[in-house]
Amino acid sequence: MSTIRRTSGGLTVLCACLVLGGCGRLRFGDSDSEPRPDLGTPRDLGVARDSGAGLDVGTELDTGTRVDTGTVMDIDMGTGVDMGTVLTAFGAPAVIPELDGREWARDPTLTADELQIMLVTDAGLRTATRESRTAPWSPLVPVSQFGGIGTLTDPELSGDGLHVFLTVDDETNEQEIYESMRPSRSAVWTVPIRIEELSTVAEDCCASASANRLLLVFASQRGGGGYALYEASRTSTELPWSNIAALTTINGAGNTTNPMLTRGGLTLVFDNTRNGVRDLFYSSRTTLDAPFSSPEAIRELSTDQLERDPWLSENGQRIYFSRGPAGAERIYVAERLP
Repeated sequence: MSTIRRTSGGLTVLCACLVLGGCGRLRFGDSDSEPRPDLGTPRDLGVARDSGAGLDVGTELDTGTRVDTGTVMDIDMGTGVDMGTVLTAFGAPAVIPELDGREWARDPTLTADELQIMLVTDAGLRTATRESRTAPWSPLVPVSQFGGIGTLTDPELSGDGLHVFLTVDDETNEQEIYESMRPSRSAVWTVPIRIEELSTVAEDCCASASANRLLLVFASQRGGGGYALYEASRTSTELPWSNIAALTTINGAGNTTNPMLTRGGLTLVFDNTRNGVRDLFYSSRTTLDAPFSSPEAIRELSTDQLERDPWLSENGQRIYFSRGPAGAERIYVAERLP
């Protein structure tokens, strides 16, 4: 297995690898009923619109979403949303057709400016770019330099697009967390390297770091049973991850996976199966030393299909995620209602 050494410049990859480089409330609705519903086909009506809020003409609307306009989030996201600001519920999500796979597409992750996206399709890991947030995405292209180390899933880009975490199903048929880097967005990624200090004999996946890369949340089965969320930290990017601990206020019923850590480590979105079908959830905390709040379902985005893999914009205004019957998921985006 390849090894990795941390230096002041970031990560130095050995074995012939190139060196390349607040607080408040969120209220959502009540949880859904317990029985698992029938996973029907997506109710995409093919409606074209331009809302003036970043959803392009030609984007297909899913009008089958339940919208709760009473959703309130008066937290400081750290990027221009002041304390006391009331953010409305998310509106009806729109499918992004140019990000479709041949059969399915999942695991969207974006740069902070939302101009580059990486996702997983039935054809493998793919990426696309666009000129502005209101422009259409370029055609999906493969991330071919990651080939040969196993099946790749769960990409999570850093805000600047220079680091990415990946889940790799390697030769042992176990999920492990890997990391890669590059000196610029146009450069080639380094060969992904396993993060040894996060590795166990259990399944470990779905890592997401804070913007300063000093906090990390990931999913694991190391506690026995289903997937649960764990947090790790470090005082410098030169150091390995340590202080690994379960997020006990979040873990519980169902499998909890695909976390995304934002707002300096104070905000967390993820998916969970506790209501009988995979839905999107949210949690927050007031300080880094405080526990996360109990999970709240993002009820207005919940349907009788699978909702998973959330990615929340820096200002909390847009959420990207995948939705659909298993094996037929597509990438969606939803914006806050006016």
